[in-house]
Parts: sequence; structure tokens; C-alpha cells
Amino acid sequence: MGRKVWLFVSLLWLPLGASAATIALTPVADADVFYSSFSGGSTSNTGTHGSFRVGGGGYNSTRSLAYLKYDLSSVSDPISTAMLSLTVAANYDGITKLSVRGLNEGDPGEAWGETSIVWGNAPGTNYNNTTLLEEKFGVNSYDVGGVLTFQSSQIVDFLKEDANNTVTFILSSYWNLNAYYTSFYAKENGDPNLAPTLTITTVPLPPAAILFVSAMGVMVLIGQGKRRNQRGFLT
Repeated sequence: MGRKVWLFVSLLWLPLGASAATIALTPVADADVFYSSFSGGSTSNTGTHGSFRVGGGGYNSTRSLAYLKYDLSSVSDPISTAMLSLTVAANYDGITKLSVRGLNEGDPGEAWGETSIVWGNAPGTNYNNTTLLEEKFGVNSYDVGGVLTFQSSQIVDFLKEDANNTVTFILSSYWNLNAYYTSFYAKENGDPNLAPTLTITTVPLPPAAILFVSAMGVMVLIGQGKRRNQRGFLT
């Protein structure tokens, strides 16, 4: 079930004064990995760099994927909205399209390490066991400092499926005749305002007393329906 809950139960509480909460998360790990058909997968780790890049193409069929890992242990209430924000660090000959994928829940690759991930051990490099969450075109039109946002319902569903407080986003682009890359600021860039941010809005759960009263109300309605059936009325 992961983080899935009955949304109607939460809505019962909202009219009583509860308000939504917003949580802004910085990744616990971010890095990119690189592959070239000429030299194979790079063994260099980029986890401590101030930026990561996405792109590829050219006669060497290069590919550069970025990985973002978030810890959701501070998110306890049901998730209603989510937005992933990326700030452009360099965009000369930038990519035209950016795809955001989620590494499926339960994949052993969720344990990847920021200072050890390279192409050879990175999960989902062939997009196996991943889910496409959102795509954005025109990335090459963003200036340095521009912010790309992703906030599809698929991202919310992906987060709700989490069962171990860890989620990984994989950023990629499609192959081009020429090699194009766009870089984004990593959490190590020195300015926390530029770090890739996952902003989550949650709906508070009602207290136990409200849940009890609501459950009793449902039971009463069911009882009334049964009595009506016994009397020959349709429910």
C-alpha cells in the first residue's frame, strides 16, 4: 500500500480547521553517470561535484544520466501535490527535452551511493524497472539560473508508492545527432537555494476521535440501508 491512504478521510478533517503542510526536501544524494560507445561506461564518480549534467548524442553515442535520491522519512501525512525543481547551471548547446523517471519501489538499486555510483553500477541505465513521470521540452531555451519544474500527477503517485522512505529520480534526454548537454546545480554547489528541491504538500490526517465518529457515521448509514432493504425499499 505504501503511502496510499483514503483521501476522503483526510477531507473530513479539513473543514474543521486543519491546513495543508509544505515540506521542501534537498536530495540526500545526487550525481551523474556517463557512457560512450567508444570508451564504455565511465568509472569516474561525480557525487561531490557542484553540478550534474544530462544529455548525450554524437557519433560516440554518449549518454549522461543524473540521479537524485530523496529521504521521505519526514513526510508522515498523505501527499496531495509534489514538485521537483531544477536550477540550470550551464546550458550551452543544451538539450531540448528532459525526462524524469522514477526508480520503481523495491529495486535493489535504491541503495546506490553518492560517492560510489558510476555507469557500471547505476540502476536503470537502460530504463529497466523505471517509470516515466514527466517530460519537458525546450530545455535549451533556459538561461543559467532558470528553474525547471515538474509536478505531474504521476510524480505524486510515484511518491505514494514508496514504502521505505527512499525515492530515486533519474534524469535523461534522448539521443541527438550532435552531443547536447545541460547542467543543473547539485546540493554541493554552495548555495542551498540552488539545490534540486522536492517540494511536497501534505493533507493532515484527522485525530483518532474524528476517525471514530466518522466510522460510526458510516456504520449508521449501512445499518439504515439494511433496514430499508428489509422494508422493501431500494437503497
